[in-house]
Amino acid sequence: MTITIKCLPVGSFQSNCYILSVTGGADALVIDCGGEPEQVIEYLKAENLVPSILVCTHGHVDHIAGNTELKAAFPDMRIMIHRDDTEMLRRPIKNLSMFMGRMIKSPPADRELHDGDVIEFAGLKIKVLHTPGHTPGGICLFIPEGPETPKPILFSGDTLFQESVGRTDFPGASEKTLLTSIEEKLRPLPPNTIVHTGHGPSTTLEREFRSNPFIKR
Repeated sequence: MTITIKCLPVGSFQSNCYILSVTGGADALVIDCGGEPEQVIEYLKAENLVPSILVCTHGHVDHIAGNTELKAAFPDMRIMIHRDDTEMLRRPIKNLSMFMGRMIKSPPADRELHDGDVIEFAGLKIKVLHTPGHTPGGICLFIPEGPETPKPILFSGDTLFQESVGRTDFPGASEKTLLTSIEEKLRPLPPNTIVHTGHGPSTTLEREFRSNPFIKR
């Protein structure tokens, strides 16, 4: 069994939507359907995939804007988000869409996540790492090295980017909290961990802790 990760940059902010599946299976897990849900739905149907889980790494509009359409297309799909960002799903002023002249709302969470939770998907155990700072309920998702994943994998949302970190000039954000989250939750992970970011190219933890100007020692 091999895991497949498809990245679809979506929406005006080109947020990375990730679709996880395994060879020989029809089940899929979606991370951050932040816009252009028709593109995501088209890919899923073309690959004969049915998502059972949608995980939101945080509640900003550019990471939840496609939730309603995706849930309508796949009603049995469960939406998951950290408990501290659940309110952002239903309140445009909280998810920042109101400030863009839009009123984006998402269906409510089917499961509120907490630090250390494990999401089980197709035999994988995906660990939830609470990394507040960009938003109060920001999370990263960690998959350890195993038969399906020759190297550890981290989906970092807007916590960590290639040579950058998430913005901290939004309501509820904190630079100090974000950097503390990175130090306490991400630095202990294996250096060869592949980081799939919320925007832009993928990277590795080794590279970021060596050269990222925001976090290198």
